[in-house]
Amino acid sequence: MLPRQTSLSFSVYSDLYDKLIPRDNKLHQLNDLVNFTFVYDELSSRYCQTNGRVAIDPVRVFKYLLLKVIFDLSDVDVVDRSRYDLSFKYFLGLAPEDDVLDASTLTRFRRQRLKDMNLLDLLVSKTVSLARSSGVLEGKAIILDATHTLSRYNLYSARVALQGRLRHLQSTIRQAPLPAGEINDILSTVSPGETLEQTRAACTSLVQRVRSHGGLSSLPLVNERVNLLEETLEDVKDSVSFSVDKEARVGHKAVNKSFFGYKTHVAMTSNGIITAALVTTGEKADGQYLEPLVERSVENGMEVDTVIGDMAYSGRDNIMYATGHDVQLVSRLNPVLDGVRGETGFVYNKDEAMMVCPAGHLAYKERYLKPEGNKNARRVYFFDVKRCKESPLREGCYKEGARKKTFSVMIKSDEHVEQRKFQETGVFRANARLRPRVEAKFAQLKNVFGYDRAVSCGLDCMSMQGAITIFAANML
Repeated sequence: MLPRQTSLSFSVYSDLYDKLIPRDNKLHQLNDLVNFTFVYDELSSRYCQTNGRVAIDPVRVFKYLLLKVIFDLSDVDVVDRSRYDLSFKYFLGLAPEDDVLDASTLTRFRRQRLKDMNLLDLLVSKTVSLARSSGVLEGKAIILDATHTLSRYNLYSARVALQGRLRHLQSTIRQAPLPAGEINDILSTVSPGETLEQTRAACTSLVQRVRSHGGLSSLPLVNERVNLLEETLEDVKDSVSFSVDKEARVGHKAVNKSFFGYKTHVAMTSNGIITAALVTTGEKADGQYLEPLVERSVENGMEVDTVIGDMAYSGRDNIMYATGHDVQLVSRLNPVLDGVRGETGFVYNKDEAMMVCPAGHLAYKERYLKPEGNKNARRVYFFDVKRCKESPLREGCYKEGARKKTFSVMIKSDEHVEQRKFQETGVFRANARLRPRVEAKFAQLKNVFGYDRAVSCGLDCMSMQGAITIFAANML
């Protein structure tokens, strides 16, 4: 059953809040500014209205998650601090002597109540609506950019991951209550080798030996280690890398610098209100999300007549979209090419100044071919054949037995004549000066609200983290 908590619980100690929590306290201000009853409307379908115990107030649990983000605390720490911090208790609608919930409730709330919910769009829309009603939604220009968030778990090569699982299984077998000679016979011929195939063969061999040995396979801990090794063997079957976070991907943010995790693509006003956001895996290119970010900003109540972005947003499709919707696109043209080429999935990464294939592999060199006769100039990008051979997307992209893999892009020098003229105007230069403001917003998300690293696994969890973080950043 779903209760509605509309006011503070009555208590003879409630006057402590008036004496000890000033009106300019940010939690006091946030409580006064935001009507959190929208949480009831959005979550009512997740609760049974006729059966079961009375549920913990969802608004209160949602506020716990906000406190967790605002103060960059773990589930356990935010609950522990709520026991003695009066500003926390006031924000949560608790009386000073009330007890707090169990930390595990926050985990269950995220998994059971917020799962499969478009929380990101909902919370961004609420904050934009509040900003508009308060008169702080500044101008009709939005700044687009993307920031990266590191995965909670590291990325390992397939060989290193298998070797780690193999060592754990070997160590567990050595502790088994069996004669030493019998254990040595099982482990004696198992060597991880120096290549991925040798390591895979060693792991497969040991798994088969353990499975065929009745005494070992009946031990719970040994069986658990074998299952983990078998799972890892399956995970790296079509991949050259492994991580516990199976949805995170390798992306590139600067020359010779990559990251493993996710990207958050945002649209922001010049005064720092985020009007739309999208969370993707790390290898996605920035430029392909201009259209959905603009449209979501409009749906959330933002009037848009100018879009400001870096070179990643100057692709042909984006220019055509902006022209067709009477929007000025303040994005300097890339001198090399214009972003995604057709439906091939190959994307130009502006930070590395190199092409990225659909599997997320970066080209290791490029060559410029001068125009010949009636043929336009081209840039040819070269990819590592070894990685192509082991890529899960190799079919239809890499020809078996080929010694090299290249991808060429035609350079059309007159493709963006009007955009080139526009980027030389004073209007373009004045608006372009606003773009660095988004970097300050990203610094706030990461340094203040802990958005530099994911707190859990998977794209859904990352979207949930992004939703609550952006809500807190917009409100504060």
